[in-house]
Parts: sequence; structure tokens; C-alpha cells
Amino acid sequence: MQREQPLTTSLENPKTGEGGAIAVVASITLAGAGLMLSKKRK
Repeated sequence: MQREQPLTTSLENPKTGEGGAIAVVASITLAGAGLMLSKKRK
């Protein structure tokens, strides 16, 4: 198994396991944090 894969492949293939799940959660968390910050600035 390759440990070093681009985030794009992990996001495109959620079935890759932990790596894919972590990438998805991280992207969602970052998006949520960005929305919170933008709302606070307004």
C-alpha cells in the first residue's frame, strides 16, 4: 500500500480507508472554519 498519496486521490476515492476519511474530515473542518471566520468578520 502506498502511504504517500495526493489528497485529491484520497478525496476522489473515499474507500481508500483512513487516509481518505481523514482528508474528507479535514476539508470539511477547514471549510467550516472558513465560514465561521467570514461570518465573524461581517
